[in-house]
Amino acid sequence: MILDSHPIFVSQGDAAGIGWEIFLGIIEKPLEFGVKPSLVEKLVVIGDLFARDKKKVEKLFSVHPYTNRPENLEIILEKESGKRNPRPIFLYLADSANYEPGKPSSTLALRSYQAFQKALLLFTKTENSSFVTLPVSKEYIMKAGVEFVGHTEMLAASFGNKVFMCMYAPALSVLPLTNHIPLSKVSDRIRDVEYPALRQSLLFYQKLFSPKKGFAMSGLNPHAGENGKIGTEEFFIREKIEELISSGLLVEGPIPADALFTATVRSRFSLAIVQYHDQGLIPFKALFGAKGLNITLGLPRLRVSPDHGPAYDIAGKGTADPQSVVQSLLFAEKWGKKWTLAYSTL
Repeated sequence: MILDSHPIFVSQGDAAGIGWEIFLGIIEKPLEFGVKPSLVEKLVVIGDLFARDKKKVEKLFSVHPYTNRPENLEIILEKESGKRNPRPIFLYLADSANYEPGKPSSTLALRSYQAFQKALLLFTKTENSSFVTLPVSKEYIMKAGVEFVGHTEMLAASFGNKVFMCMYAPALSVLPLTNHIPLSKVSDRIRDVEYPALRQSLLFYQKLFSPKKGFAMSGLNPHAGENGKIGTEEFFIREKIEELISSGLLVEGPIPADALFTATVRSRFSLAIVQYHDQGLIPFKALFGAKGLNITLGLPRLRVSPDHGPAYDIAGKGTADPQSVVQSLLFAEKWGKKWTLAYSTL
């Protein structure tokens, strides 16, 4: 269903971590974080109404039981928008659980997983929307008995699309071709990458962001294999780069990964395509820290997440850097409608 407004769905994440704590702080004093009230009014949060936060949530939000029907949500949004001072919406799943910052549990992790599932259901049904996912713990969700690889994989399954995780920063984004797999499997898995889908995602990235620079692709082995002396995977990678170039994309490589992220080399590109998770995410996080974002290419609508986990060790201490959550919200507002339009015109 298409709503006239453009709601930004937010899944609560693990309440024992820093994401929920930061998010509530932003909603309480948005202008201090550079967030306009007009953005806050677009938010539809899905999670539990914990006893610890109940008074604050009821003060900051228009609180309602969860609905998975966009037509019911539209009624709620219309009523709230008609008020003099409209508030963001909080759709609660349960009204009895509680948590302690910095103290994770499989029970609490399961609640975060269920909040994500319910938010995802609304997101898939609401064509004119965006989605911000606050951090969860894969480890504790799996301890609860759920086979959970990650948000990105569940988004792909829900939409039936081939997607790519993309770590976004205006100066340089990073797209890993393989994600959450053991390093020992990367050599085989890079041959299973669906390059037609990758081509579409790169064309989409180009159309949406209009980058002035082209794309780079890393090699797999040290020194990009030294022409077969340190592995032969680069011969395959070079063939795929040539296919991308023949389809009209400006891609350079394979470039040795240790050179790709040096200041001189990375300044030539808008996006780096890397062969596996840590090959790209370690330098990305070192370069951009809390300002980095995680977006999902291949979806018809925008999903964005902070580039950090629940960080239980600093939860509740008031020392967490809020920038990645702030930037996720700002990104969703700025690019949400443009994302949907760019995808529809590919």
